[in-house]
Amino acid sequence: MLASVFIEEKLSGQYKSFLNYCQEAGKRTVDELDREDFIAYRSEYAVSREHVEQIKKLLDFQEQKLAEEISPPQNISDEPEDSLQNYFCIGDLTLYESVLIADLDFNGRVKNRLKFNGYKTLAELLRSSRQKLSGLRSFGQGSFDNILKTLKNFFDSRRKKISAETLRLAYEDLDEFLRDAALSHDPQIYLLIAAFEKFSDYVTMKNSFDDLPDEFRDKRARYFLLACMEDADFSDDLPADLTLANLPAYLAENFSAPDMRKLHNFTKELQFDFIACAKNISVGLFKSEREFNVVRRRAKGATLEEIGKIFGVTRERVRQIEKNFVGRFMKHRKSARKIFYFLRALLEGRTILTLDDAKNFFGEEVSEILWFFAARTDFGDDRLRFDKGINSLVFHDGIALDEIELTANLPDIIEEKFFDDVTETLAREKNYPVELLRLKLSKIYKRSGKFFHRGRLTLTFECSYVLKERFPNGYKIADETFYLRFVRYLQELFNEKTPLTQRNVDAKIGIMGFLCGRGKYIHPDFVHISSNIMERVKNFIDSSDCTAIFYKEIFESLKNIFVGTQITNHYFLQGAIKFFKLPYTLRKDYLTKASEIDMGKEFDNFVAERGEVSVQEIKENFVSFKDFNIAFLAGRCPEIIRDGLGNFIHASQLNLREEDFEPIKNFLCQNCSKPVNSRILFDLFFERFSEFMTRNDIQSHRKLFGVLQYMFQDKFNFSRPFISTIDLKNFSNKKFLRRLLEDTDEIEIEDVVAICEENGIHYVSRACLIESLRPEFVRVDEFVLMRPESIGVTDEIISAVVEDIKSAIERNGGWQTAQTFEDYEWLPQMEIPWNSFLLESLLSLADDAPCSLKIPSTSTNFSSTVFLAEEFVEDDFQSFLLKILSAEHGKEPFLSKKEIFNWLKSQGLCNKKLPKFLEGGRAFELLGE
Repeated sequence: MLASVFIEEKLSGQYKSFLNYCQEAGKRTVDELDREDFIAYRSEYAVSREHVEQIKKLLDFQEQKLAEEISPPQNISDEPEDSLQNYFCIGDLTLYESVLIADLDFNGRVKNRLKFNGYKTLAELLRSSRQKLSGLRSFGQGSFDNILKTLKNFFDSRRKKISAETLRLAYEDLDEFLRDAALSHDPQIYLLIAAFEKFSDYVTMKNSFDDLPDEFRDKRARYFLLACMEDADFSDDLPADLTLANLPAYLAENFSAPDMRKLHNFTKELQFDFIACAKNISVGLFKSEREFNVVRRRAKGATLEEIGKIFGVTRERVRQIEKNFVGRFMKHRKSARKIFYFLRALLEGRTILTLDDAKNFFGEEVSEILWFFAARTDFGDDRLRFDKGINSLVFHDGIALDEIELTANLPDIIEEKFFDDVTETLAREKNYPVELLRLKLSKIYKRSGKFFHRGRLTLTFECSYVLKERFPNGYKIADETFYLRFVRYLQELFNEKTPLTQRNVDAKIGIMGFLCGRGKYIHPDFVHISSNIMERVKNFIDSSDCTAIFYKEIFESLKNIFVGTQITNHYFLQGAIKFFKLPYTLRKDYLTKASEIDMGKEFDNFVAERGEVSVQEIKENFVSFKDFNIAFLAGRCPEIIRDGLGNFIHASQLNLREEDFEPIKNFLCQNCSKPVNSRILFDLFFERFSEFMTRNDIQSHRKLFGVLQYMFQDKFNFSRPFISTIDLKNFSNKKFLRRLLEDTDEIEIEDVVAICEENGIHYVSRACLIESLRPEFVRVDEFVLMRPESIGVTDEIISAVVEDIKSAIERNGGWQTAQTFEDYEWLPQMEIPWNSFLLESLLSLADDAPCSLKIPSTSTNFSSTVFLAEEFVEDDFQSFLLKILSAEHGKEPFLSKKEIFNWLKSQGLCNKKLPKFLEGGRAFELLGE
C-alpha cells in the first residue's frame, strides 16, 4: 500500500460522498483508511457493496492485519465454517456460555432479531457465520456491522483489565511472562489473561463449595440464597435452573469482583441442620407434659372447650397456656423462618408448603407444633405468610394478595378440561403463583363429575349443558334413543344419579330448548336470527284479521323474507316467536292475540260470519289448513254442522223451534234402539217431519245427520252415518253389516246387496263388499258366501292350498291365476267341491300366501287373482302383463290383437275384452314390433 497517496488524488474528484465522509473523519491518505471506515461509510450513506468495492479498487486498498487488532481479516467470508469464533480467534467457548445476549450492548433491533431467532448466549452467537446471520429475516448489513463493533468493544474491555490478584496466583515464570506481555500490549495475550482472571475467581469460589451437602448440589441456587442471605435480592436475576453446584462458575463469569466474605458466609450457612433445629425448638419449648398435650391437641384442631374438659380447666386457662407457648416460640421466630426457607429450597422453590410436606422431613409431632406456631405469628417477612384458609405456608415474593379480586370475575361453573387453562391465565394476568391459586380455588370450587362449581349445580344447568355440548344438531323429544343418550351424558359429565324419566327430560328440553323441527330442539346459543326479521313477523301478525293464526300459515305467508335465515320451517318460526318473547299466547300449533280466543273459536267465528262455507273457502282463508285440520276443528265446534258434501253450516243459519225437539226426540228413541243409517231416516223424516225438513232446507241425509247431531248430541250416539241409543264408538258400515250377519252361516251375494240397500249401507263395488266380509265369510262359488268353519276349513287345509299354489307357480314360469288352476284332486276334500272362488278366498286367509295381483275387472263372476313368484313382486298388473306377453311372443310371435286376447283369456288374465292399455294397436308397439 502507498503510504503517501492522497485519497482525493486517487479518486480524481469522483465519489464525492466518500470524499465528504473522509473529510468529516479526518482521513486524508489511503494508509489512514481501514475496513471499519468502509463499513461506516456504507452504513451512513446507504450505498451498495459494489459501490464500495469500486472505491477500494480505485484506491488500491488492501486489507491487512494491524498490530492493535484482534485478528488479521476485517471481513468475514460467506462460507458457513468461517464463524465469528474464528474471526475473533476464540478457542474454547465455555466461558461465554453464561454471557447473555441481553446483557451485551447491541442495539435494540439486533437484540430483538437475535432473541426472535433463538440466540440466548454469546457462545451461540460466536458459533454462527455471516452467511447464517444474513439469512435471518430483517437482518441486514447494518445489523451485522453492529454485532462486529459491539463484540470488538466487549473483547477489548476484557483484555485491558489485568487483575493483580490473579497475577499473584500464577507461577513465577508465567507471572513474569504475563507482565512483559501486558507492558508490550501484545493483543494475543489479553484473552489468556482474562481467562486466568476468571479461572482464579472460579477456583476460589469453587473451593468454598467443597463441603456442600450432596443432597443440595442439584437443587436450585436462588432459593438457598434466600434462605441463607437476608440481602439476596439479586437471586431473582439468577437463571431459574441454576443449581448450587454450578453457582461458582456462574458468579465467576458474571460478577467482576464477587464479595468473597458474603460467599463464605453463604457456604457456612448451607451447613445449617434445619431438621435438628426444628426438633430442638419443638422439644425445648414445653415446661410440662400438660402444656405439651394442650398444644398438641390444639394443633390437631381441638377446641378450647374440648381441651378444658379433658384437663379439668377453663377455656380461658387453655387460652393462656397456648398464649404462653406462642410467646416463648416467638424467640425462635428467625430460626423458624430459616427452617421454612430451607424446606422450600429442598422442595425446588415451591410456592406453597403444606403440613404433609413438613411431615416428610420432621415427622408428625414436630410438624404439627411448627404449623401451630406458624398459624399464630407474623414472621416479619414480606415473602412469607401463613394462609389459614388452606392451612399452608405461602411464599408470595412480595405479591399483594387480594383473594376477592382474584376470584371475582371467574365463572361459577368451569369444565374440568378448561380449569387448568383458566387458573394459569388468571395467575399470569395477576402475577400470582399458580400453585397457590389452584389450592385456593380447590377450597372455593366443588367438583361434580367433570365440572368445578361454586354453589350447587342445578339440574337445569346440567340439562342445558348436555343439550348444547352433546346435541348440537338437536334433541328429539319422545324418542327413546335420544333420551338414553341424554341420560348417559348426564351420568358421565355430572355423576348425575337422579333417576330422570323420559317425560322429565322432554319437559326440561321443551322449556329451555329452542324448537327447530317437528319435536326437535336445539340450544338457544345456536340461534342467530335478526331482530328485524322478527319485527316483520310481528307486524304481519298484528295486521292480520285473524285472532288465532297457525304458525304454518305465518311461515307460508312470509316465506320470502326467511330466505337465507335459520327459519326454514314453521317449527323454527314457532321457536323464534317464543325466543323473542313476542306478545302473544302460544299454543301447540298456533298463536292467538287474545288468550280467550283459541283456534276452535276462530274457526267458529269464521263460519258464523259467512253462515255457510265450502272446504275451498276455508282453505283460502286458513292457508295452512288441511282436510284433517278442518275435520278436527269442526268436531270441536258443536255450532258447526257438516252437510257431508264438503260444506259447513253454522247453527245460527238453522230455523229451529222449541216444538221441534220433543217429537223428533221421541221418534228417534222409537226407531234408533239399534243403529239406524241416516239414509233410512231421511225418507222417514220427509214423511213425518216434512215442514221441519223444508224449513231448514235439508236436501240430503248428510245434512240431516249434521242437524240431528247438533240438536241431540248429548242424548244419542252419532257415528256418521249411523244414529243410535247404544254406544257407536268407532262404528262403521262394515261393522254394521257384520252385526246384521252375526247369526248367519251362509248367504247369497245378492242377499247381502239387498241388506245393504235396505239399511242404507254404502259400498264402492260388489267386489269390495265381498272382500269386506273376510275372514268371517269366504266365497265358496259364484253366488254364495259361507263361514269357513261351516265347510270344515282348517289351518292344515289352508297350508296345503298354499303349497300347491307355490308348486303351480314354479311349474308355470313364476305365476298362476286362480281361474286356471286345475290340480284340485291333490287338495284335501271338504264338504263342498273346489273351485277358483273358494281357492282364491282360502288363500286370502293364509299368512304365508304368495304375492298376488288383482286383474282389473268390474265383474264379480270372474276369479281375478294372479299369484306371483318373487321375481314379479315389484310389478303392477300392466308391467307384469308386458313381461309375460314378451316372453310368450319370443317363443311364438303373436300375429294379431285377437291372438293376444285369446291367449290372455285362456290364461285367466282377462274376461270379456282386452285390457285398455293394449287396445288401439298399442299391444304390438309395446312388444317392440
